[in-house]
Amino acid sequence: MTTESFDEAYEKEIELQRELEKIEIAYAQVREKYSQFKECYSFIDYLRTIERVFMESKVRSWNADKSKDELIRAEIAMSASESQLGEELFSSIYEDFRKTSQDVGKVAGAVRILLDKNKGCVECCEFILYAENIFMNFQGIRKGGMKISDLKEKLIKARMNVLACDGHPEMKLLENIFKEFRSLIL
Repeated sequence: MTTESFDEAYEKEIELQRELEKIEIAYAQVREKYSQFKECYSFIDYLRTIERVFMESKVRSWNADKSKDELIRAEIAMSASESQLGEELFSSIYEDFRKTSQDVGKVAGAVRILLDKNKGCVECCEFILYAENIFMNFQGIRKGGMKISDLKEKLIKARMNVLACDGHPEMKLLENIFKEFRSLIL
């Protein structure tokens, strides 16, 4: 096992900060451009968050479990701020989920139990389904069937489908926001 020299670690940190700054600039520009579409703010926030997590994962060489946990922790923070339910509730659901779904075979059972336990809370059920999606997709990465870049794209498209399911906002608008955001960070 080799240890990273101070210079290497410093260069990685500088690279990470540059990339995170690009994400923040893209976020600000896209949010300003689409300011008349308040219903898209949560999607723009999601793009910023997911890009930050994946960038940190890449630069810091996180393993799949660390990346999965960070994605879910980011979702906990976003869900709590959007719903005003508090991070403790979503963290508690996630801990229950982790305890009961250590392998793919148990994920479906854990999801059913948690959905039943939280059926009165729409935001909680949405979070449970998001966590299930993350767990299942990370299994694809572990098995070598999916690349991390494919996962990011899949998660973003899934979020777009959920947001546009009732036609407001329109899928085309979300696709345009995504394309513009992505072009600004590349």
